[in-house]
Formats: sequence, C-alpha cells, structure tokens
Amino acid sequence: MLLIGQFTSLLAQQPMLAYRKEGIWHYFNTDGQPMWEPYLDIAGSPAGWVNDSLCGSTMDVKSTNGGGVGFERKQVLYNVKGDIAFRPKLEIRYKILSGFDEMGLIEIQNYETTQLVLCDKAGNMVYECPNMTGQYLGNGVVAYLKTEEELTADGEKNYLLFDVKTKKEIAQITCSGIRGNFRNGAIFCHNAALNWGMVNREGQLILPMIWDADLLEDDGKTGPLNFGFIALKDPKTSLFSLINKNGDVVLTEINEIVSLSKDYFQCRFKTEDYRTTHTYVLEGTKITEIDLKYGENFVGTEGSLLLRKDVENNLTITDKTLKPIAKIKSFKYSGLEVFEHHIWTQTDTTNEFAFTCYNEKGVKTGTIIAEKWGKSAYGHVPFMRNGLRGLATESGKIVVKPTYTFKEDNIPDVQNGYWSVPVPLNEDSVRFDFYNFQGKLTMRTTAEKDGWDFIISNEATLRYRHF
Repeated sequence: MLLIGQFTSLLAQQPMLAYRKEGIWHYFNTDGQPMWEPYLDIAGSPAGWVNDSLCGSTMDVKSTNGGGVGFERKQVLYNVKGDIAFRPKLEIRYKILSGFDEMGLIEIQNYETTQLVLCDKAGNMVYECPNMTGQYLGNGVVAYLKTEEELTADGEKNYLLFDVKTKKEIAQITCSGIRGNFRNGAIFCHNAALNWGMVNREGQLILPMIWDADLLEDDGKTGPLNFGFIALKDPKTSLFSLINKNGDVVLTEINEIVSLSKDYFQCRFKTEDYRTTHTYVLEGTKITEIDLKYGENFVGTEGSLLLRKDVENNLTITDKTLKPIAKIKSFKYSGLEVFEHHIWTQTDTTNEFAFTCYNEKGVKTGTIIAEKWGKSAYGHVPFMRNGLRGLATESGKIVVKPTYTFKEDNIPDVQNGYWSVPVPLNEDSVRFDFYNFQGKLTMRTTAEKDGWDFIISNEATLRYRHF
C-alpha cells in the first residue's frame, strides 16, 4: 500500500529534495546536485521542511548522573547550506511545530506535557502556556483555557486571548473551539452546535456563530480568509454569503461558488439561469461587480488574468479596471483553459484536442495537443495525450514527452520545483522519477520498504511511505 501526502503550496523559494539511502538522508537541488553533505546526526529523523529550513535533530553532549558523558537528540532547523539556523535554548524535550512568523516567533511543543512554547530567533523562550490547552493564533496571540479540565467539559468554554508581546490578557471568548490565524485578519470560533463565527484580534465577535463550517477548510475555491474573504453557508437556506475579514457580509443569496482568488470572486445566484456567472473585483474589504454587458468573464487559476467574451466568442484580456490589453479572435467555448499567465483556446475545428496558447498580452506562444491536463504550477502544466502523461510549459512547449501511463485517470501534479511521477513496479515496489522544469530527469529511485523515503518542500511536506 502506498500512501502519498500532498499539498499545493506554490510559493516555495528554494525547492529541495531529500532522499534516504541506506539509512542516511541526502539533500539535492532541482538539478539533482547535492545541497550539502549528509549529516549522520539527522539521518534517522528528519521531520520535514519548515518554511525555508529543514527540521532535523542534532546530537548534544550531556553529562550523566554518574559523571560520564552521554548524548541527547534535540530538534533544530537547518538552512539550505546545512548550517543550524535555529536551536532552542530549552532543557525540555520538545518538537518544533512551525517556522518563524511575522512576529519573529516560532511554535514549539513540550514533549512531556504537550504545552505550547514560543521562542524568538535566538532560541530564547518568550512564552510558555500555563497548561496543555494552549494554541498559537499568530500575530503574537495565544488562546488557552484557565484549566485543563475545561478541555473535556461539555458545552461552551471560556478561552483567554493573551498577547505575548505586552504580556497582557486581550479578551475572553466563550465558544467550543477555535481555528485560524490572525495573520489573515481574524480567526474562527464555533459553538456546541458547530456553527461558526469570526473574532478579531481585540477578541470581539465580529461575525455571529450561525454559519456552516463546510468551507472553513481550503478546498481550492474558498480558503479561510487567505485573500481577506471567505464564503460560508447559511444552514437555514443552504445558500452562501461572501464575508470579508472585518466580518461584514458583502454578498448574499449565492447558490454556487465558481472561484475565489486574490483579485476576483465568481459565483452564481439561485434566482438566475444556472449558467450566468457573476464576477467581482476584490479590493481590501470591498467588492465591485463587473457588469455582464459584454458577456461572460473568465478568471485565471491564480486570479491574475481576466477575460471577457463577446457574442461572437471573441476574448478580450483586461486588467482589474477592465482596461483592454489584447483580443483573441473566435474560440470554441468548450475548449478554453485560463492558467496563471497563459490561455489555451481550442481553435482547430478538425482536432478537438488541439489548443493554441497565448500569453497574457494576447501573443500566440505555441500549440499543443492535450486530451486532459492537471493543475498548473510554476508556469508548468502536466497533461495527458493518448493515455500518456507528460509535462509542458503554460506557453505550450513540451519539456517531458508523454511517457507515463496509469490505470487510473489521474495526472501527477507539479510541486515544489519538481514534477514527480510515482511509477508502480509491482505490488510491493514503486519507483519515483523526478524532473526539473527543463525536462531533465534529475533523480530516479525506488522507495524503500521500511519508512519515509522522500521529503520535498519548504512550506509543507510531501512524503512517500511504502509498507
């Protein structure tokens, strides 16, 4: 059985790959070159990438009670050169949970008591939660219950919000649970009935706890305040509302959410034709609707492109102010894909899988034949042709020829500076092929059977484990 944990971060600054061979971990860049020599002291337990650093362990010399010398493993963070970038000055056994946030704080958990600990960049402890109920909410704020007994109590509880910098209590929130991070402007809390509301950094309830929690998780459409807005469902009507980070309901009666990106929100209303899509420009905490006078609008996957379609199926590329940038003449409606910086349109009437590629200025950049494509990232798109999977740029240039086939109709994603392809060899073995964005096969290796084999990322971790 092969378990694959995945993530979709597109912001990795220094993509790296960790590969274990004979119990020792080796670290490579996207060209397959070693980043640094393998460290024996972190060989047994790399815990994954945290922001731009590898969370591993070091062997500290420790005096024993009998006067001898012993060794103790402690977690530290290594930078891309293999130097220790962070070492907590703690006597306790601990686990590093995060990288440094905007306040210069790093989240740590006491192994013995599971209590929350915060350290500064020098490794000094600046805060220790009084009990094991604490959770860090970002922006220097911690939430915890007065007593651990309240954690298992039925009904609502009284959470204290504590400012680590001023060392003062901010407010008290009465709810059953808390989720989120103040870096997005607000957090979420729910009551015993699992209805959700929002709280600002001052501890004020800015949105009542009446909303359905379905869309609190990031599903690719409505991440929790990632862009300053979130769409939540009214459990009474099953319709959605768009809410900004101040807790203001800015749009109601939404039947279907099409997309939510950093610049645009698209939705459909119950009272209209199900094909009519409304587009709104997001600016701070306000929204502005783009009228439907000129027909339908399309938004790129990252919200960087806006296209307007007229009655003759011509596309006009515009900026957020609707200023025209370029026009693409006559496309087939069923064959249109808007990526981050490019557009694929189906213009060949003799081949339904032939697409013409244009950049965001409307300039033709190439052509490609693709029956299906996966999620674009880093300007690259995995695609399928004749049942085989390959990799292309958004501009239409093929960098890895269609080669790989799978029983399922899936296409491996582009992640963290690589295109990684798991190739089943038999029931007990899987080979992993790693390509860089020049189409070079930088690494090919078979998973070991007794543990974690690969770690990729610096925002999150992609692990392959084979049993």
